[in-house]
Amino acid sequence: MPVTDDVRARAASGIEEMRAVAELFGAVWGRNADGVPIGSEMLQSIDHADGLVTILEDPATGLLLGAAALGRGAGTTAYSYIAATAPGHEQRGLGMLLKLQQRDWCLARGITSMRWTFDPLVGRNGRFNLTKLGATASRYELEFYGVMSDQLNGNDPADRLLAEWNLIERPDGRAEPPAPAPEATIVRGPDGSPAYAVTAGARWIRVPADIVALRRTDPGQSAAWRLAVRSWFTAAFADGFVGVGVTPHGWYYMKPQEESP
Repeated sequence: MPVTDDVRARAASGIEEMRAVAELFGAVWGRNADGVPIGSEMLQSIDHADGLVTILEDPATGLLLGAAALGRGAGTTAYSYIAATAPGHEQRGLGMLLKLQQRDWCLARGITSMRWTFDPLVGRNGRFNLTKLGATASRYELEFYGVMSDQLNGNDPADRLLAEWNLIERPDGRAEPPAPAPEATIVRGPDGSPAYAVTAGARWIRVPADIVALRRTDPGQSAAWRLAVRSWFTAAFADGFVGVGVTPHGWYYMKPQEESP
């Protein structure tokens, strides 16, 4: 279901709304030893420090449909800490609405770029960030959060890609990236199928269709995917490539830095 006029985006205000946002994040990620992913007190502090906590709601019922937290970075940059849509509302285009609301807020304040991290193994997030939004990924953060224990990350070392979004040049995303070239040198992944493709001018890295489910059903294979994808990304970045898209079949497409975006 697409986003309609029945969804309202606005800034959250007050500790009660921050508590509702924190509970939404807890419903998405689950609780760990530290509690919810980000607490209401921290959300209140982000807002107080001239950041932005966005909420999406049904104006008729007040139902909370999504939320995101954004803070200021150095110079003309912003940092997006966390964003999620409510369970059961994932296919409504709400993630795009959250990001566009953040973009409008940034541009009104002279902020022209936004950064955040995401798990490269979650291909749908990579596709949203790089293809749909038009962000790029040029840095791999090893065990950025250590080993996490929530219901989405399991006990997986929390490696992350750094997304960087040019808010002026990339409001509408990119064209679909190409599939691996026929002449590419192919490396097989932990599932036995092609997963890393190399040519002189491009790299492709495939991730599993659903790493969250795989962590539950086959922890050994999901761990093997983490190590394989880690080695491929770090090698591609070392060779001067940057991630600029993800295909519908879960292949990250990487071009030489000087050719991007």
